[in-house]
Amino acid sequence: MRQSRRAKIIAAGIAALLTATSLSACRTPVTAPTALTKDSVQITSAPSAKALRKEKRRQDKLWRALAFRTEIARVSTDRMIVEAHGVAGTGIDKVEFRLLARAAAETKRLGYSHFAIVHIGDRNLPIAGSLFPDAGLPPERLWIGSYEDLISQRAERTEAAAPKTWIVPGLEAVIVLINDTDKRAKKAFNANETYEFIGKSGMTK
Repeated sequence: MRQSRRAKIIAAGIAALLTATSLSACRTPVTAPTALTKDSVQITSAPSAKALRKEKRRQDKLWRALAFRTEIARVSTDRMIVEAHGVAGTGIDKVEFRLLARAAAETKRLGYSHFAIVHIGDRNLPIAGSLFPDAGLPPERLWIGSYEDLISQRAERTEAAAPKTWIVPGLEAVIVLINDTDKRAKKAFNANETYEFIGKSGMTK
């Protein structure tokens, strides 16, 4: 009788153990969720008010510096003179960037979309070079509507430059203002793009 009861208890224990083992084998393993990191997920958010204020202060500082180193004179409805200058040691490319950035900003302010350079020269050359330039010769027709054109024309200005030009570099250019409906806009500087890439990037500093 006792052996029969003991056998039943043992059998029940074995059955319970087998059932638990079977359920454990069928159960799908659960893994902990992977923590999100900056490397695994690109998190984008709008700039904060503090960041926006900081960027505005930077842009205002760039504009003040550009305005200090350039001058504008409106000579007709669609023409203006832009002067840009530097100090001793300022590279000519930096002076060119200032001229382009100021021309672009003024073009936008006046409601035009494009501009081109129709005359450019070293503003110091008449003083540092010849005091009596040849008279009666018609000006050479010029159209600079891209940075490549400006670089190509730089060689002529460099050859004509006198020592004072190297000490106090400066350029003077006549700018023609163009609307986007004008067919000449296709071969002219885009004012908005020029100011975005040159004026706002700090290339004029």
